[in-house]
Amino acid sequence: MWGTDRLDDNINPVTGPIRVDSVSPGDALAVEIEEIELPDRGVINIFPGFGGLEPSIGDLAPPSDPETVFCDIEDGTVTYPREDEQDVSIPAHPQVGTIGTAEKHEGRYSVKPHENGGNMDCREVTEGNTLYLPVDVDGGYLFLGDCHAAQGDGEICGISVEVPATVTLRVDTVSDADLSWPRIESDDEIMSVAAARPAEDAVKFAYLDLIEWLVDDYGFDETEAYHLCSAAGRVRLAQVVNPKFTVAAGFPKEFL
Repeated sequence: MWGTDRLDDNINPVTGPIRVDSVSPGDALAVEIEEIELPDRGVINIFPGFGGLEPSIGDLAPPSDPETVFCDIEDGTVTYPREDEQDVSIPAHPQVGTIGTAEKHEGRYSVKPHENGGNMDCREVTEGNTLYLPVDVDGGYLFLGDCHAAQGDGEICGISVEVPATVTLRVDTVSDADLSWPRIESDDEIMSVAAARPAEDAVKFAYLDLIEWLVDDYGFDETEAYHLCSAAGRVRLAQVVNPKFTVAAGFPKEFL
């Protein structure tokens, strides 16, 4: 990934791990995001030599020093200040950028997304939604961090409106879930999240897992699920800046 060799080893700290005593390999953690309390200020910046618009893409000159902007957060609005111009007000959308469980064979750099979650930067990991995470080791070892007050699809400069946050979770266990990738459930939709490069592989992995979910839990056969995902599926490009790109493939609950 262009620019990742310039990142400090201490970047993207996370809280945890949190051990869940009743969970074993093959199970899943069902993590309901009850509340994300935002502070009154966040920060967005550009690091030299890091971000989605690498030199081979275009002529956007990267800064020689980090360019940092502090944004006020008040009454559900993030305000991006502009010197001598009208500020830009963006609706706040609290999310947890990095969340996952421990992998069986190795520790991972927290900047990377993977099959157990990690740095997915997925806007749908937000208040009111439930995230299902694969469990590879006894106790699961849940971790989270990298909270955002607002993030656009793709997180194109590599940084969104970053904030410290107080996150309230409710964690349940799902026995014998045997998940291949993280899954998200909202009031309106079910979503499978996958990470890969190139991005089209992430789309395909996410749809494959979504089809398996429709077959296993909702009574469709594989052909029906494949057809319906092609007719009514939705794709969110979460981020295109981490070592692997993250995609969420969703299916509306109104058709289930």
